[in-house]
Amino acid sequence: MKISREDVIRVAELAHLGLSPEEVETYQHQLDAILTYVDKLNELDVTHVEPMAQVLYPAAGPESHPELRTTDFFTSHEALLLGYEQAKQDLALTQSMVKQADESLRVTQQKFDNGLAKHSDVLQAELALLRSQFAVTNKQVDVRIAAADLARALAIRPQVLLLDEPLSALDARVRRPLRDAIGRRTATRRRTAAACRSPP
Repeated sequence: MKISREDVIRVAELAHLGLSPEEVETYQHQLDAILTYVDKLNELDVTHVEPMAQVLYPAAGPESHPELRTTDFFTSHEALLLGYEQAKQDLALTQSMVKQADESLRVTQQKFDNGLAKHSDVLQAELALLRSQFAVTNKQVDVRIAAADLARALAIRPQVLLLDEPLSALDARVRRPLRDAIGRRTATRRRTAAACRSPP
């Protein structure tokens, strides 16, 4: 074992976590497995592999690293693009389900008006429509998240930094000097920083 019970207990104390004896044993085995895996990775020969500043390919793209390309391997960019396309397809499918649920509700309402359906049938159809509309909202969020992930991956050296309410949780005494420090930092790196904030 690379991790002792005392190590786990010490880390738990530092993190202000109260662990039962069973949890200590569980985390001891899990952490030991992680460190054993890291040791295996350290055995790899990486003498001819250039260090990377990030897990994505450098700006030159995967074409400059043919040794890393195989027919069944996707780069991070490709994987994110596939994720974005899949999110859009899921959204389109969910939107079609809303149309079906809406049509089903219309038909059920007509049947109810003609005495051929119960009120509970109409309520079930309305609930199905609401669920599908809620699913569309979730899929729209998924598309936006996938698009943002893809944009972040492609912007290796962004010229504009968009900060979404970065200082909103800070009080005024801390906010002003931190804002000034961000301004100085972006100026020295010749970047534009735009901080968005909600209206008061």
